Amino acid sequence: MLNYVKELIELEYMCEIDGINNILIKDEEEFDEIVNESMKENIRLFVSSDIFASKEQQLILEQKNIKKIEIPEYYYRSELREVGEL
Repeated sequence: MLNYVKELIELEYMCEIDGINNILIKDEEEFDEIVNESMKENIRLFVSSDIFASKEQQLILEQKNIKKIEIPEYYYRSELREVGEL
């Protein structure tokens, strides 16, 4: 499923998910790791709607000018229905 989401993000945002400047975050653990340990600034993080940033993390994102973009649920709505999440 994430492979298709990656392609949809790349098309909609006209970018390449390269893991350097545009990063697709798969889970909260990965989000925590990138926000707390990343020294890179001016990047975009594409995250699912169930990943939330704490106040501390939000401050870090703002200081480093990191843009957190929520992946629209319509990208994977049918899969969510299949597993009973919708």
